[in-house]
Amino acid sequence: MSPATARLAVLTAAGLSLIFFGFAFFAHNRLYDKDLQRARATEARLAARTSATADGTPSRPAGSVDAAELALAQQPDVREPDARTVYDDGELDAFVAAKVRGPFEENPQARSLAPPGNVSATHATGGVTLQWDPRSVNEALASALARQGSDLRLAFRIYRGLDEAPPVLAATLPWGTTSWRDTLLPLGRGLLAYEVWTVMLRAGPEGDVLVAAERSEPVTVQTPEHFTLALKGGSADVAEFAVDVVLASARDQAVASARVGEELRLGELSLGLVVQSIQLTTEERLATQRRLLFTTDGSLVLDPESHQPRTTQIQILVPVQHLKVVLVAHDGETRLLEADLP
Repeated sequence: MSPATARLAVLTAAGLSLIFFGFAFFAHNRLYDKDLQRARATEARLAARTSATADGTPSRPAGSVDAAELALAQQPDVREPDARTVYDDGELDAFVAAKVRGPFEENPQARSLAPPGNVSATHATGGVTLQWDPRSVNEALASALARQGSDLRLAFRIYRGLDEAPPVLAATLPWGTTSWRDTLLPLGRGLLAYEVWTVMLRAGPEGDVLVAAERSEPVTVQTPEHFTLALKGGSADVAEFAVDVVLASARDQAVASARVGEELRLGELSLGLVVQSIQLTTEERLATQRRLLFTTDGSLVLDPESHQPRTTQIQILVPVQHLKVVLVAHDGETRLLEADLP
């Protein structure tokens, strides 16, 4: 290819590119102008439809508006989801009962709430003493709420559970409290679990409303039996026990009865023992008895010094009813109680 031919090919390619670009630009402007005219027509029809007449009634548009155009012209309604629109009151109460952490009402101050620290529990003299650190971040928040005169306040809640039962609310304590003593202990042996909550409360017409809560890790205490037990009597069907209660909150003597398979209880309080078996037997045992001495003619033999009737000791076989009761604790430990019935 000669140099002249090459230059002609380059110029021809450039010219074709300019022609194609001009055509594309013209087509784009025509399409944009039609879209613009269509948008303005839709806007005019919407304005005519939504305008009101002198008597206050909406006027009708001159022409009909396509449903798709109306949908495209409207702005989307974006709303922030609210838990109260998704769950009913029962479900929200269930969340609170399940001890869901975090704020239950929208409040920015609840974000700085912290659980109590260094929670400990010790058992002594018929009671369990809880102690905790309120935490400096909570102290700063409580001071800020007091300065602001807010209707919000901080407090502590104690939750307690026995053995496998879920924890339940045992006490609500004012801010500033760092210890609490539990004297309502079970009579029988049990594993007590405690949780200390830092809570933010708001006074409501029907009581305090929980705004936010942060709970500590649970601490456990193994408590001993707070009673002594003795077999008092009974039959082959039911056994009776004498119970001496030794608690810081109560000291009493009572009688409890139970059949095989029943739990030994004093009213609403459980002793943590179940009657496993009752066995009543009759045995013959040697017993010593005293008898008066008589002469051959039937007269009493008198002591020459005291002039009191003389006696002698003899051994005889006497039938005795013997009661055996086996009790079993929740941990599987068994104990045997025995007694002779009168």
